[in-house]
Amino acid sequence: MIESTNASRLESIIWLADKNGADVDVYTLLTNEQHMQSDTLTGIVPTIGCEVEVKWSSLFPEIAKNYFGEPDERGVYPRRYADLSTEEKYSLDEVCRKEDEVLKSRFAETELAGIPTGADAYWEFANKPTYSWKTLATEVSLLMQSGLIPNGYEHSLHVTLGGVSPKGGGVCLLLSGLELMYVPAGRIEDAITPSRYGTNQSWARRGTDGIRQRYAGELLLDQTVASELRTLTVSSPEQATSTLRAAQVLGSILLSYRNREDGQTSVTERLSPLWEEFRAVLYELWGQRALPRESWGTPRLNPEMWQVWAHSLRLRSEEDTLEHETVQRLHSIVEYADAEIMNA
Repeated sequence: MIESTNASRLESIIWLADKNGADVDVYTLLTNEQHMQSDTLTGIVPTIGCEVEVKWSSLFPEIAKNYFGEPDERGVYPRRYADLSTEEKYSLDEVCRKEDEVLKSRFAETELAGIPTGADAYWEFANKPTYSWKTLATEVSLLMQSGLIPNGYEHSLHVTLGGVSPKGGGVCLLLSGLELMYVPAGRIEDAITPSRYGTNQSWARRGTDGIRQRYAGELLLDQTVASELRTLTVSSPEQATSTLRAAQVLGSILLSYRNREDGQTSVTERLSPLWEEFRAVLYELWGQRALPRESWGTPRLNPEMWQVWAHSLRLRSEEDTLEHETVQRLHSIVEYADAEIMNA
């Protein structure tokens, strides 16, 4: 049953690989899926799913510039559809109809191939969850290689960790670590920067700290609770791979720490202390930046805290900063934990 279930999940990846002419090691993906379901790792490694929102402007950048002007550094255009004249709207609608005839059929093919779609943006890929981050990362990377998720644009990425409840502490820390490693400062600034159109970052409106609890009726793979991490982005196959890997690995460290009193196993014995190290590293940075350990709330209610955090994300690229050092330490924790999981 496990083999047939996992093989079924790989069908969309096989289809994408064939479409792209890509060489995918399906056997290794299947082996990883089975490894994550082993008795040794059950209850420790969370399942992982994601959603990627593809904006119209990333698919038609030249058309967008012609009608809406030059975007700023955060990709925000000076004009929107409502600002266009009647003639401009008619012209743009005609252009879109012609482009959609070809492009929408390509997107629809992916749904028929087994990749569900959501309702946000021009198209939202609501990728089914997997037991291994490698399977999910392969699928997202193939979608990017095909151009259906354009490279070089910051697409909203929601990651769902099955089996990880946002209650009990730790998920905000986990998400902050991912933000520090991979999220551009503009993603945070967009949620706190006023505009005449209002805040358009949905993560800032739904849930606290960019986290949303998911329940059994919304989940697959026999999960009854999950945490959806909503502040992330993806702009390249490499970033997708790194972010998904770190999300599942950090989720495993957190679950090991939470389960440390329920009978230590060889895996939890090695992974659970890493959570204390991970937490200490982030707390040191937060303390230096006068950020509280308690919930920061929404950007709308507490913009000052989120502005400090956005500035902190910008500093990570400067070698002599605490942010840069912290990122290196977080990467080391992920590397070590990932090796422990794969060797379990």
